Amino acid sequence: MIKILRKGAIEKPWFYRTLMGLIAGAFIISMGWYGFRQPKGMYVAKIGNVEISRVEYRRAYQSAYRFYRDLMKDQFDEKDLGKIVINGMVDRQLWLKAANDLEADVGPQEIIENLKNDRSFFRKGRFDPEQYRYVLANSRPPLTPEQYESNVRDDLSVDKVKRLVSDGIILTAAETAEAKATVKDPKLTPEKRAVAEDRAVQNALGLKKQRSLAAFIESMKSATPIDINDVLL
Repeated sequence: MIKILRKGAIEKPWFYRTLMGLIAGAFIISMGWYGFRQPKGMYVAKIGNVEISRVEYRRAYQSAYRFYRDLMKDQFDEKDLGKIVINGMVDRQLWLKAANDLEADVGPQEIIENLKNDRSFFRKGRFDPEQYRYVLANSRPPLTPEQYESNVRDDLSVDKVKRLVSDGIILTAAETAEAKATVKDPKLTPEKRAVAEDRAVQNALGLKKQRSLAAFIESMKSATPIDINDVLL
């Protein structure tokens, strides 16, 4: 299963982003409902000074279980899921650390714009404050706007630092030529060939950016003390 998910994370970036979304949701839900109360030393993982509690981990696990069971059906194998989930949670904390180190600050206006573009909070075609409060109050468990907006701030910070890391990535002339060479259909008209080649180049660039992000997070791991309690997975 790990091999399948790694392949999906490279070829279909939404695959990995969805898992990160589930994990982010588990963080804010566990914070809002249970807080961080746990016996000292009973963390599932510790990244630097940040501890991931058993409650946070179990909620992320349950969300990921439902998602991947529905997505992968017969290919779903639960035995690797714990590692996938905790690795994703560790990665999220490392991205937040990088955002702090690189001062990828998120201002109040950015949070407001994000909320106003979330159709979950729309009523009659536009953002509605009452609908916003209603949705949060009726989530399980209920969330306050402050809790939800803290999570949005973290998400935007992670997105911002990822852009800082990947925006400078470009294809070399050789990589561009190699990408275009993958378009082999001799029946394509010049116009369609140009479109297909451009798509191939963009896909190659996207993959290169994904690899750069993976390399960056690996460098963060090597520079950050990380302790995972495998017994609790």
